[in-house]
Amino acid sequence: MKRFLCCQSLKRLLLMIPLLTLLFFNGCGDGRKRPEGMPKLYRCILHFTQESVPLENAVISLHPVSQTFAWTIGGRTDKKGTVEIFTDAYYKGAPEGDFTVVVHKSEVISPKPPDILPQNDNEITRIMNEINKNTHEYSYIDTQFTDVKKSPLTLTVKKSKTDETFELGKKVRVQIH
Repeated sequence: MKRFLCCQSLKRLLLMIPLLTLLFFNGCGDGRKRPEGMPKLYRCILHFTQESVPLENAVISLHPVSQTFAWTIGGRTDKKGTVEIFTDAYYKGAPEGDFTVVVHKSEVISPKPPDILPQNDNEITRIMNEINKNTHEYSYIDTQFTDVKKSPLTLTVKKSKTDETFELGKKVRVQIH
């Protein structure tokens, strides 16, 4: 009897291996359907450097040159300056076509608020106004690369995998607010 149960358990396990393998490699999914009208997407890996050093934590966006597109296309660079492009932040890849590439990387510097706020509303307002007045945002990207109308960076996404590198020139720190 033990041998029979052991054989049955082994058979069940062998039958489940293909199903478990399929789930492992494909994931369970979240039930999200591809939006209607979204074109076929192709793998797109981009690399960004500044003074030949990988540009970490920059937000990259692709803007179609000749057509309107209902979805956002982009991603964020990792510590190696590499970004894998997604469409609508969920769908891996970008549609075939020509794009202008825009790059953003900034930092907001703000004074530290007091540990204990006063009880007086006027004093709180004064402190908050002072903090806002002394809060500044700095861009670490030359402004030519941050504006879709000025960016010289262009990309053609092909049906095959696209893998391109962009050099953004000198490091900068420009106050933008």
